[in-house]
Amino acid sequence: MKVMASGGVMSPIDASESIQFTVEEMHAAVHEAQKAGKYVVAHCHTSPSINNALAAGVRSIEHGSIPDEATASAILNQGAFMIPTLLVIEALAKWADAGDIPHYGQMKLAQVRNQMPLSVKLAASAGVLLGSRTDILGAGQTGRGEELALKARVIGPMEAILSATATNARLFRMEDSIGKASEGMDADLIAVSGDPISDIGILANGKNIPLLIKGGQVFKDSL
Repeated sequence: MKVMASGGVMSPIDASESIQFTVEEMHAAVHEAQKAGKYVVAHCHTSPSINNALAAGVRSIEHGSIPDEATASAILNQGAFMIPTLLVIEALAKWADAGDIPHYGQMKLAQVRNQMPLSVKLAASAGVLLGSRTDILGAGQTGRGEELALKARVIGPMEAILSATATNARLFRMEDSIGKASEGMDADLIAVSGDPISDIGILANGKNIPLLIKGGQVFKDSL
């Protein structure tokens, strides 16, 4: 379940730093999710919204665009995750350059775009568990490799890859079955044409992934 703890870049009538759901409201969501064996993630841009979400017991901070050092430490101390979404900001920036985003969105976008890479570095330095997703909407859900490339500029290629594998597995509570290649796991594997540690950008092009195995079943094989 996802809740909105702060305003959004593309929402027309609130500021990114505005507070949305209260601690009590989010705690109710967390309580109901736990009863169903699920968890809650929270859309947050600034420290006040992040701290409210943590106080409510959310499992993951989505975006985490502008936290301060104390808030980064609070995320770590609570054992929560943070999921920066760098790609969607770059996609929005392209639309803004083309004049396809209203003025209110452009103003908030500029603030978030400048701060998010710094926030990723701050959170990583604090030891926060950084997961991976793109926030790109739609059935195709493209861009996961591009997200890793953007993140690698800040925290390095191996850490970026781990964010999408081992760390995401922990976030999903599936670390006993996915997230690493070892005996007894579900055999979700890819083969890569090249070395993503030397050039993580190759993961952004599906042509560089000739082999895809999920749960031990081959879904793509162009080797």
